[in-house]
Amino acid sequence: MRLGLCLTLAAVGFALCGCDGDVNSSSPQEEKTPVQTTTAQTQPVEVREYSFPEFARSPSARDMLSNVINVGFDPEEAESFLETDPFKDYTCDRCLGGEYYTFYDNDFVGLLNSDGTLLVTPDTYTSAKMVSSDLIVFSYPENSKKKNSYFEVSGGFGRFVSSEEALSAEITPVSDNENSAVQYALSVRGKTDPAVYDSIEKLDPSDVVTEKKFKEIYRAVIGSRVYLLVLDNYMNITVCEAPYAQISFKIGGEYGTCYVLDGDDYSELVKMIQSFGAETMSVKPSKDEALDYIRIESGVLQGEKRVFTMSPDGFCLTESFSADGSINRFFTLYPKDTFVDLVGWVGEVAGNEYPDGRPAESSPEQ
Repeated sequence: MRLGLCLTLAAVGFALCGCDGDVNSSSPQEEKTPVQTTTAQTQPVEVREYSFPEFARSPSARDMLSNVINVGFDPEEAESFLETDPFKDYTCDRCLGGEYYTFYDNDFVGLLNSDGTLLVTPDTYTSAKMVSSDLIVFSYPENSKKKNSYFEVSGGFGRFVSSEEALSAEITPVSDNENSAVQYALSVRGKTDPAVYDSIEKLDPSDVVTEKKFKEIYRAVIGSRVYLLVLDNYMNITVCEAPYAQISFKIGGEYGTCYVLDGDDYSELVKMIQSFGAETMSVKPSKDEALDYIRIESGVLQGEKRVFTMSPDGFCLTESFSADGSINRFFTLYPKDTFVDLVGWVGEVAGNEYPDGRPAESSPEQ
C-alpha cells in the first residue's frame, strides 16, 4: 500500500510540471508579468477659463461708426454768448464762428462781421444758426412756412446760396503735378477738403450698420487703412475708421457682436491666426449646437469675404467666398487654448477701440 501511494504522488507531481510545457525542472522558473485588463485613463487637457467681453453688451460695439478719428464741426464751439457788446450802435447777443455777430431789431435777426459791417439786415429772418464752419442757416418766422435760407461765409463776408449749392458734395481728383499718382478728396460747396485718399467711393447708407444719423457716406482708402467719411445734413465731414472685420460669438450662452475698427489691430489679428499650429485630426468636428463659438468675418464693406469660425474644442471652419460666387470650405484642428486666446484678444484688444471697453484711466472723460 505504501509503495502504491508513493508512486501515485510521484505521478501527480510530474503531471503538474508538464502544464508549463518544456521547462527544465532543475532551473528556476521565470516570473510572469501580470496582464493589464483595464484601459489606461488619459489626463484631460486643462483649458484656461474665458468669459464674455463686457464691452460687447454696449450698443456701440454693434456700430460701424464707433471709432471716430476726427469730428469736422462742433456746433457747441461755433457759438458763444457775449458778456460785453463789441459795437456801440448794435446790441449783439452771440458770436458765430469767432467772426460774425447776431443782433435783433423788432424780433428780426441781423448779422455783422467783426468790423461792424452789416451783412444781413434785420427785417426778414427770426433766427440764425451756424451749422458749419462756413455756413449759417437763417430761418423765417414759423407761420411763414418758408424753407430756410443758407448764407455761406468766408473771410468776414458772405452770400446767400441755393440749397443745392449749400448741400453739395462730390469726389474730386487731385494731384501735385502731372507725374504724381492721382488721389481723391471730397469737395463740399465747391471747396476741396485737405484730406486726400488713394480712392473714394460713395456707399449705399443701408450697407452701414449704425444708429447715427447722416446724409451721405463715403468709403475712402489710403494705403492699407480704410475710412468712412460721414456727412451730416450740412455736409460736415466726420472721419471714422472703417470695419476691417466683424466678430460674432457665443460665450456662456450669451451672444455678442463687435467690429475690428483699427487697421493695426486687424493686422495683429491676422498674424495671430496665421501663427496657430494645426494639429492632426483623429475625430470629426462636433455637431453640438450648444457649444460656444467665435466667428471672424473679414471683407466687411470691402474685398472678398472670408469667414473663420472656431469652437472651444479647437475645430475651425474656414470659408472663402470668391467674387464669382464659388465657396471654398475646409476644417482645421487647433489646440484648445487657441479659442481662449481669441476670446481674450477680443476683450483686451478689440474692446479698446470702443469707449465702453477702454480702461478708466484712458477714457476720454478722464
